[in-house]
Amino acid sequence: MRIRIGYELVYEFPRPTPMILTLSVHYSRASDLVRPDHLLTDPSIPVSAYRDGFGNWCSRLVAPQGRLRLTADALINDSGLPEATLPNTWQIEVQNLPEETLVYLLGKYGMEIFDAERISTHSGSIRVFACRKGAYPISSSVSVLLEEESKGGLSSFATYEEFARKAEEHKKVLTRLLSTIKAQGNRIVGLTYPARALTLMQYCGIDQQFLDYITEKSPLKIGKYSPGTHIRILDESVLFSDQPDYGLLLSWHLADEIIPKFKANGFKGKFIIPLPVPRIVN
Repeated sequence: MRIRIGYELVYEFPRPTPMILTLSVHYSRASDLVRPDHLLTDPSIPVSAYRDGFGNWCSRLVAPQGRLRLTADALINDSGLPEATLPNTWQIEVQNLPEETLVYLLGKYGMEIFDAERISTHSGSIRVFACRKGAYPISSSVSVLLEEESKGGLSSFATYEEFARKAEEHKKVLTRLLSTIKAQGNRIVGLTYPARALTLMQYCGIDQQFLDYITEKSPLKIGKYSPGTHIRILDESVLFSDQPDYGLLLSWHLADEIIPKFKANGFKGKFIIPLPVPRIVN
């Protein structure tokens, strides 16, 4: 079948503005075009084009001050079948992308990484410095980290498949531990509720069947419910009067700092540390 494709985009610019447009049909489908998807501008202005490293046909122009209209009207042959997909793939947030990926992502927009360093934030992170191409000399730390990532297999899909397998196994171990504790007649509550706890609880299915409530110090969270799992968030003082048997530490990355404080304030129960390996601390 044939599909009509195109667009009409209208902008109002307060001043001349450089633009890079990626609106064209991908080169892999160019042979299917019955009527080409030429970019038209009103008013007429110079447009240059290039193909980026991903195969996208990019149009460069400088939009004049005032109104600019961009249009295209094309016709393409299509089988009507859905595109092939990989059901086991997942979206990776920009902040979690490997540095090797950032090199291409930034390069696409005329930027480059000129320095990188390891920092202790969130149990180990990489801080990346980027600039317009050529603005700063590139530090040797960039190539060193890229080499480390390459040796670590971060460019291989198999690495992420293995990571997914380990995440699924961890989920089973943690939920099995919680189920065993509950089956023995014990009560479990959540201790603290940082943003990362939402990801853990949603993925592992940690809901009201496991946790009686969650304790917090922040007045912004107290009296609310955990998204998705709908568990009550109570003032931390409730913990010391109620004395449940176990506390699932949802700020596991701060266990060494937080556990002594809970003990000093009078909590007599045991702690469940969910990551990196589920374990119980007396």
